Amino acid sequence: MARVLHTDTDHREALAALDRLMEIDPESGTPEADELQLLALVVEDFEKEHFPIGLPDPIEAIFAESDSASSGASAGPRQTVG
Repeated sequence: MARVLHTDTDHREALAALDRLMEIDPESGTPEADELQLLALVVEDFEKEHFPIGLPDPIEAIFAESDSASSGASAGPRQTVG
């Protein structure tokens, strides 16, 4: 059952339960689907609080995009814009 997560152990247990529910791919409207949705929300809330991901430095983001473009991973800024 979904509940507020307080510890890393709670988080790991919720992730395991979330994984099990995702494996069975419950039909919408079932108790399992509701549990999956609630667990996803609770895990997301815990992770936002305990593992925040800040916005990248704009210059670093440009360099990262440029590096990935030169390796052929994606279109670079110049190819995307012009």
